[in-house]
Amino acid sequence: MTQSIRNKMMIFIGAPTVAIYIGVMVWILAFSKLQAHRFHRQEMQDQAETAAARFDDYISKAARVGEMSSGFISRVPDLKEEQVFGIVEDLVKENSRIYGTALAFEPGTFKPAGILFCPYAYRSDGKVVTKDINREVYDWYGDERWQWWHLPKKLGKGGWTKPYFDEGAGNVLMMTYSTPFTKEGKFSGVATVDIDLETLHEDAGQKIIGDKEFYILSADGHFMYSPDTELIMKQSVFDVLKRDDREDLTDEVREMLAGKSGVVTLGGLFEEERHMYAFAPIASTGWTFVAIMPESEALAEWKGRMTYVVSAFVAALILILAAIWLVSKRLTQPIIKLRDTVLQVADGNLEARVDGKFSADEIGDLGRDFNRMTADLKGQVLKLAREEAGREKAEEESRANSDFLSHMSHELRTPLNGILGYAQILQRDKELPVRQRGSVDSIINCGDHLLSLINDVLDLSKSRAGHLELDLAPCDLQKLTREVGDIVGQRARSKQIEFAVELSPEVPRTIISDAPKIRQILVNLLGNAVKFTSQGSVQLRIVKSPQGLLQFDIIDTGVGMAEEEIEHIFDPFKQVEAGKAAGGTGLGLAITEKLTALLGGEVSVISKAGEGSTFSVVIPLEEAPAEELSQLEAEEGRNRKVSRLAPGQKVKILVADDRFENREILNSLLLSAGFEVVMVDDGDVAVEEARKGEVDLILMDVCMPRMSGMEAVEIIRRDEKLKDLKVVAVTASVSVEFRQKAKEVGFDDFMGKPFWVGELMRILQKHLDLEFESDDSESTRSEEEKELGEAELTGVSEQAVEKLKAAIKIRNLTAIKELAKELEEGDEHSALGAEILKLSAAFDFNGLIGLAQKMK
Repeated sequence: MTQSIRNKMMIFIGAPTVAIYIGVMVWILAFSKLQAHRFHRQEMQDQAETAAARFDDYISKAARVGEMSSGFISRVPDLKEEQVFGIVEDLVKENSRIYGTALAFEPGTFKPAGILFCPYAYRSDGKVVTKDINREVYDWYGDERWQWWHLPKKLGKGGWTKPYFDEGAGNVLMMTYSTPFTKEGKFSGVATVDIDLETLHEDAGQKIIGDKEFYILSADGHFMYSPDTELIMKQSVFDVLKRDDREDLTDEVREMLAGKSGVVTLGGLFEEERHMYAFAPIASTGWTFVAIMPESEALAEWKGRMTYVVSAFVAALILILAAIWLVSKRLTQPIIKLRDTVLQVADGNLEARVDGKFSADEIGDLGRDFNRMTADLKGQVLKLAREEAGREKAEEESRANSDFLSHMSHELRTPLNGILGYAQILQRDKELPVRQRGSVDSIINCGDHLLSLINDVLDLSKSRAGHLELDLAPCDLQKLTREVGDIVGQRARSKQIEFAVELSPEVPRTIISDAPKIRQILVNLLGNAVKFTSQGSVQLRIVKSPQGLLQFDIIDTGVGMAEEEIEHIFDPFKQVEAGKAAGGTGLGLAITEKLTALLGGEVSVISKAGEGSTFSVVIPLEEAPAEELSQLEAEEGRNRKVSRLAPGQKVKILVADDRFENREILNSLLLSAGFEVVMVDDGDVAVEEARKGEVDLILMDVCMPRMSGMEAVEIIRRDEKLKDLKVVAVTASVSVEFRQKAKEVGFDDFMGKPFWVGELMRILQKHLDLEFESDDSESTRSEEEKELGEAELTGVSEQAVEKLKAAIKIRNLTAIKELAKELEEGDEHSALGAEILKLSAAFDFNGLIGLAQKMK
């Protein structure tokens, strides 16, 4: 139930009339009041002296924890960081009366100069938490207000600080005992013990003095503890007297702080009501313990006799209330007007203002401030409306950009699916000649690279929107380098430029990283090196840096760059003069820098006009476990073989796609692997074919004209007979959001376009639990690929064999190829030279080592 201001004034202002009652009753109750005072004065004095002694013990024991910690650190040498953290943590756990403890070391003692080190343990939510304060923004060395450091360092002994608020240790109001410790006679730091002042009453006060209110004052009158925490941080008892215009009590307060025991009865010290203040010294600190009790409690018996003066009290009260009633009417009228204006603003009228002349008091100030607030509120509402409109526009542009990227991804991947699909069909043809097989492999590598370029252009757009993600997985560094060499080597040979790869033996073969992004970085940098080199060489050198990182150096003898051009080469669409002449978009180096940063690395360049350039890419190096290499080799081996269903299995696959070439590619790949295939051109036909109950799995295109794959799979999942049928989404849209949406509507798996035969077989095996068998790749090798005979391996000069072994040991591919060409040009060892060239082109150093060991 709400109360008007007038009623509240009648209620709360009437309370001071108790003073009139006290004046009338003094002569009647003087004797009983005196007796009550004497009894409670003695009782409170005894309690105060006992409580002071117990608090002295409480504080002294807390201080001894700090002294013990200081002595231990001074005596025990060569502590480790974890041991120091263990010391402070154990001290807090074993001493329930302290809130926290710290060991602050002088810079240059425990850690090098300039590095702050201060392990700290404190209580938080019933647990002991440790932290290193030097990680916070504290400068206790240069800020004199941090007494816990400067006081013991200056005095050379321990002592208690004034209360302070520590935001870094749980936002706690505390006081600290701080004592210095030394090493070899020199000051080395301080040990501290904190007491939580906000919980002091609950932790210690209730055990010592019960529910009575108490204060602890320092010798100069500052509050070491108070129920009102604002007093602890900001004021002394003398400031309170000055604030309340009670400086007449200064002498009584000084007597309380003089180190004696006693009891005084005062009014207006900490409370308006008169209280009895019992005080006693806390010996070890020079502080004073003050317990207070309302005089009304001491005079409860005396107050019981107040019924004799009820008539006088009622008469006085009526007079006061009448005066309040008359005054309240004048005071409440402007407040009512302000309330009506507030209601108008609440109803949406931001033009409403408090009218009339404002009085020169707090109510007038309130009216003026309210008018200013409504004006500001109107401006803020208009500003928010504009910001909301701008936000909606930005969200609309973001949605349009996402739709465009999705469309571009689909339009670029769809034709590429046909190229790579038919190339994989040719690759699986066992009768394809070896020379053509290599060409098909190059088509697939180049197509795969084109797919990477498409992905990277989309990634550049994602990076600008903050959506680019890292996909870390085990990757074969030798295989990746071979693929890059296959792509770039063709360009270098067409310009008659020497292209060499040097892979350091200390670099692990299998690493954990994002292989597509590394490949794009290398292709971009090597492609630029070939483009801007008209004669000479381009070299890729892969080493392990002194810092243990993976370093790629791309070295060319091309046109180079001037110093002023280097500053802008990583900016998008920025090209140096040579770049403008050679053509291009100016995006390659910008993409390279973003991808390198995403990998956690850096790219740098050293160049001089006319003398070539060296680009260096350094990324984190994490070696993959040995079993990952075995798995990658096994997967690569499976990809080189023609997989087909093992005998005795009959599996029918339904292919639903509106594009003829996509259906034909999947049909050819599946038929060659021993599957039965049914092909349809839309989602509605796929549903009808599935209802015949003769298919084991559906490869469903997502985008079809009459019924999309999304709609078709929803129908299948609602059909009781078809709900368990496996359905795999086949689409050119490969975003994470699209994959999640496909999973939500009911697809069992996802296969992106262009699709790979290895991924296709993996998905079918995963969902249908199939068994495959493979043709041995040796059966497809031509006669010239058969194992070398004894004649080709004998008669090689000892010098040539040693040079070959030395080049293999340091992974010098250039020297290996030169020796191979010398052998290939001769009549006796041409087949041996060809085999060495083949192994070096595949970066098969294990094969080269085995071959060198057989040579005689």
